[in-house]
Amino acid sequence: MFCQNCGTHLAQSDRFCAECGAAVPSSSESAFGINQIPETAAEPHDTQAGHDSVEYQPEQPAGQSGTVPAFSDQVYQPSVYPETDLFPAPPVSSPVNPQLQTYTPQFAPVPPVKKNKTRTVIIISSICAAVLIIAAVFAVPAIINAGKSSKYENAVALMEQGEYEDAISVFADLPGYLDSEQLAEECRNILDYNAAKKLMDAGKFKEAKPAFEALGSYKDSKAKAVECQNALDYDSASSLLVSGDFEQALVIFKKLGSYKESDLLAAECENEIDYGAAVGLMDSGDYSGARSVFERLSELGFSDSSELYEECGNFIEYNKAVEEYNNGRYYSAYLIFSLLDDFKDSAGMAKNCIQDYPPTGETYRNGDFTGTQTTLTVETPKDDIRPTFLKVYTGDETHVASMFIRGGDALLITLPPGVYMVKAAYGSNWFGFDDMFGDDDAYYQTLILGDGYTYEFRANYDYTLTLRDANDGNVGTHNENRGSF
Repeated sequence: MFCQNCGTHLAQSDRFCAECGAAVPSSSESAFGINQIPETAAEPHDTQAGHDSVEYQPEQPAGQSGTVPAFSDQVYQPSVYPETDLFPAPPVSSPVNPQLQTYTPQFAPVPPVKKNKTRTVIIISSICAAVLIIAAVFAVPAIINAGKSSKYENAVALMEQGEYEDAISVFADLPGYLDSEQLAEECRNILDYNAAKKLMDAGKFKEAKPAFEALGSYKDSKAKAVECQNALDYDSASSLLVSGDFEQALVIFKKLGSYKESDLLAAECENEIDYGAAVGLMDSGDYSGARSVFERLSELGFSDSSELYEECGNFIEYNKAVEEYNNGRYYSAYLIFSLLDDFKDSAGMAKNCIQDYPPTGETYRNGDFTGTQTTLTVETPKDDIRPTFLKVYTGDETHVASMFIRGGDALLITLPPGVYMVKAAYGSNWFGFDDMFGDDDAYYQTLILGDGYTYEFRANYDYTLTLRDANDGNVGTHNENRGSF
């Protein structure tokens, strides 16, 4: 139901409009919403016959201003009258206006409207509620934020104290608040990083590596993951080195570069590989190739390379001595075997190089000098057991004859007349006609016969040459070397 005056919504029990104070008609009142009261109670109103409208100005309630809307151009023609006699029916005599019969009702004055206390209370209550709502809108978030701020500060303090797990728990209650989620993630990263670092420090690189990789670019996690991998590779290469797989170990150590002692161990692998190759060469008899490798390794002090370097050299010399011996160059072989001392059978081979003395006699004669007109007798000291080897040359150094005289013996040879030069050598060890007495304890001389190195042997003359034992002899000597003897 609505107020006929201002349109305000009304309850069925309202008697007056709480907005404008107008009376609310009951169900027995006119359809126009105006109370019908008996004429006796109403103030007389002038009516004018022949007018087509009724105008009413109700009295304004005290304390209110405004005008109650006028009823205009309304013709009241009731077809049904109330059973009460408040409004007696108009006379039905001839109408004032034969064209239109108008009935003008008599109205009682509207009682003044009193202030509605309920309305005031409602308004005040509404205002208070609004204020409370507004206050709640601002106060509740402030209170909530104050609580979150306190939690946030507490979580940050825990984080600074290293209580990362507790901090994570508090940050978890602050989703979306400031940087709580980022700080919680930071705490988790710190915990994971520390756990990975602990594994790494304990040498558990296999477990630490994926932990660091999971941290991505956090701090130096990538570098730590690489370091873990390097440690794993280093351990693997070290195991390969110990097991003798030097080739594979070398590949890994070279890849590791300067990590720990990788460069040194890579060099060690190379040395081991070279050492093995050298031993293989040595076993195959290539002592020269092996020796060159061992020489480098011996300079580094690697293993027993120095000893093997020497051994390779001994093998090389031994083989050379054997070759010299087989070719009849006994003194050369003797020298090598003597230096090798106790290497293999060197000592025995050195003794084998010393040849038995040939019998006293002529050992060589040039076919162009077969004449017998002159004789030459050579005598050696009776108390000197060393044998003597002589060579006779012409003045132009053509080799005429050679002779070997054992100690204390004498030898006679024949020569055609001519100018000759005589060379004499003596010693203890005989190494054959090529090397003669060698260079140890031996003497090589050219005899000075008369005024020079040459002497004329005449036909039908006998000449005697006494060596190393003549008193006031007329033969001088000039030292020679074995190569020019």
